[in-house]
Amino acid sequence: MKKLAIITLAIAAISTTACSAVAGEHNKNERRSGAYTQKNHGERMSRDGLPRGFDKLDLSAAQKTQIQAIMQQDRPQADENRRAEMWQQLENRRVEEQKMLQNPAFDEAATRQMLNERMTTQQQKMVEFEVKRLKNRHAAFQVLTPAQQTQFLEQQAQRRKK
Repeated sequence: MKKLAIITLAIAAISTTACSAVAGEHNKNERRSGAYTQKNHGERMSRDGLPRGFDKLDLSAAQKTQIQAIMQQDRPQADENRRAEMWQQLENRRVEEQKMLQNPAFDEAATRQMLNERMTTQQQKMVEFEVKRLKNRHAAFQVLTPAQQTQFLEQQAQRRKK
């Protein structure tokens, strides 16, 4: 009986340790990398709301405020719209797939057309996302002084070499 109790306690201790280690890894990897988090549509941002690389420049308080405002200007509205749109698309996909499943014969051409339309829509959204991201980065870059712009470009070149 004592052996069974000892074995049970050992298994419980091992499983608890394993579960906490897995949970710790999950939390650590959750959209974070070093001092940067993804706060603005996938843009890597420092903890003070500046895009990657901008936090290493000697920015004035006014420049930081301007850049933070640029990066946050359309975020709340975009998040709300994106969530509602994603749910609607998911529901539309379910309806389309149910129709195809209920059809007695599998229509490969219709399936391919449906998937091609989805792909085109996703590609268009990705282009729009990139345009917004680059527009914000351009506006933030324009806030910098010429010396800061040069320093920023040099930092990017060094990062690429690594």
